Amino acid sequence: MLFAVDNILTELMAEFEFCRMEEGQLLFYLFMTDGEVQAFRESLYKSTQYLCDFMQRRGVSLCGVISKAVYETGKLRFAYQDVLEGLESVKMFRKCGIVDMEEWQVSGSKEIVRSVIQYVEQHFTESDLNINTIAEGIGRNPKYLSRVFKDETGEGILDYVNQKRIKKAQILMKSENMTLEQIGEMVGYASTKTFRRAFQKETGMMPGNYLKDPHR
Repeated sequence: MLFAVDNILTELMAEFEFCRMEEGQLLFYLFMTDGEVQAFRESLYKSTQYLCDFMQRRGVSLCGVISKAVYETGKLRFAYQDVLEGLESVKMFRKCGIVDMEEWQVSGSKEIVRSVIQYVEQHFTESDLNINTIAEGIGRNPKYLSRVFKDETGEGILDYVNQKRIKKAQILMKSENMTLEQIGEMVGYASTKTFRRAFQKETGMMPGNYLKDPHR
């Protein structure tokens, strides 16, 4: 299959200069163009889509990812990372189609943030909740997930988890007659010490002082 894909794409993109790399079942094509980048991307998209459709008609599901353009050789690793993240993040392995990372990252990043928020809403009271369990729960790569969430919201995922937990703890402090140990456990902290530290970081005061505050 790799031989067929290589031959067809080479023919389709004959007017452009490129180098080819192979890594397992993945083929990487590094294209170079002196022309207008957007026009080139449109040509690349059409040619790659034709290749995917051609292979699908022959019973082979082919996925293609087009990275963002880079203009310095030192930034080629970002294009490589784009391709890997595109394949992994949208779960396109063994599926047929094209992922254009310039278009996908705009809508995809917002969808990732929504997925994280939804998952945290449902699981923030679990003491074993962390970036890895969140990533596994929504089917994403942990490092990629952390970066996208931070870029979109300006805060880390664990910071957001702690915010949810402390807000819930404050509600419980107002309405329930429970010990700090019980409250901390209910909102997902494995120990009272961890709960106290997180509470102080989030509110600027210790939970005991918060309970005594008449304006809380």
